[in-house]
Amino acid sequence: MHIIAEINAAACRHRPHQDTVPKDAAGTPNSYSVMHSLGTAHKATAGIDIVLPTHNRSHLLARALASVEKSREYADADVHLIVVANACRDETAQTVEEFREAFGGQLTLVVRNEPGKSAALNAGIAAGSHPIVGLFDDDEELYEDWIDVALRVLEDPSLDFVGGPCVGNWQLPKPDWYSGHYPAIVGEIGLSTPEHQFTADGPSMLMGGNGVIRRSLLNEVGGYRSDLGPVGTKHMTGEDRDMFNRLIDAGAIGRFLPQLKILHHVPAERISKSYHRRWCLRDGQAHAQLDSARPEQVPRLFGLPRYRIGGAMYAALALVRSMITGSPAEHFDAELSLWHTAGFVSGAWSNRGGPWRKRR
Repeated sequence: MHIIAEINAAACRHRPHQDTVPKDAAGTPNSYSVMHSLGTAHKATAGIDIVLPTHNRSHLLARALASVEKSREYADADVHLIVVANACRDETAQTVEEFREAFGGQLTLVVRNEPGKSAALNAGIAAGSHPIVGLFDDDEELYEDWIDVALRVLEDPSLDFVGGPCVGNWQLPKPDWYSGHYPAIVGEIGLSTPEHQFTADGPSMLMGGNGVIRRSLLNEVGGYRSDLGPVGTKHMTGEDRDMFNRLIDAGAIGRFLPQLKILHHVPAERISKSYHRRWCLRDGQAHAQLDSARPEQVPRLFGLPRYRIGGAMYAALALVRSMITGSPAEHFDAELSLWHTAGFVSGAWSNRGGPWRKRR
């Protein structure tokens, strides 16, 4: 097994996009739903590096690795799995070692002592060389045909990236206060979303937990922002939204594919109101960071997007109304909206010395 210690997090350098990307007049490729219905897998012409960052989850990592092994065998493709041990203090290295023989030399362990998922992703991407890069997390499992679907669709040179749904594997039953309005909290995303082209204001975005991107495009837009995303056990967000924004700004073409599925572990600790509140607060702070770097072109009041202020007022009214006539889910959704707004305001204050500060 190849072990790389302490790779610099600034791994992706800006380079010109090497792909020639012909697009039709509408800028929309044909539907790919039919492509996988052909049946059996075929030998892919392009190889893929699959980057898997992990932090002290060796108890889940074995299942993630086994799923890659199975999907690799199904696809009959050149697959290089890159596991990034991100400040791990558990049995991660031993768990990876158990799979060394099964991957026949196509398994790399990158050891990175500084915590931070975004920097770990960048280190993993830098450790590979295949033209296609796949991304998923240590608490997930690939569906058997995941690699085959991704490589088959990306044989079309007009596509730059693809993503798909995350199916929740719940440890506990869903509580009555859970509505799914904030699906990213538990990682169950896009289950009923139809196939579509990704757009800035579309129904979904590319998630780092289930994404496949051309390496040349990553070289063009740069790596993940290390000031965003989870750090150790602190579940900050925003890294996926920032990357998605840069992909769209670069004119890249991507599609959401319902058949590109992963299974996401939903532990008991995520199925709690306290976890949901913390997540919304931190996600609001991350959105403020993104707004500071890439301001939304919308009307503002006291330096804040006016629609956020209106949304908070509506949520406050909904919270009061739900106490009388609403369901537990409606009541908690309104509360979470207020937590998200509070996070945005506190983030704006922190990023700009107060939300009313004039923009340059």
